Amino acid sequence: MHVTITATGETPRLEVEDADDCSRLHIHADGLDDETVGEALRTDGMGRPAGAGRMWLDVRALRERARTGARSDDWDERFDAMLGYARRKGWLSDDGTCVAAHLKRSES
Repeated sequence: MHVTITATGETPRLEVEDADDCSRLHIHADGLDDETVGEALRTDGMGRPAGAGRMWLDVRALRERARTGARSDDWDERFDAMLGYARRKGWLSDDGTCVAAHLKRSES
């Protein structure tokens, strides 16, 4: 799954896409700098900057948004497995409320 952030007027728009793919997590943010991405996440209640090309995504907000687009019967279990993997890799906050996601941008 990924969070896509697009600039639409003054306020960037956030969407969770490919919700059934719990084998990956990143943020698409073409044409937006890290500061704008961080501000968009904060404003939308989805997260905040983590540094080094990553952002913290709020697990509760991500789960709620992704679940609306999920079609798999076992989605909740696969989402929890994704968080377990993130924890083992050190990509989950100590309190388990945020998961780190890399920023990805298309090559120009």
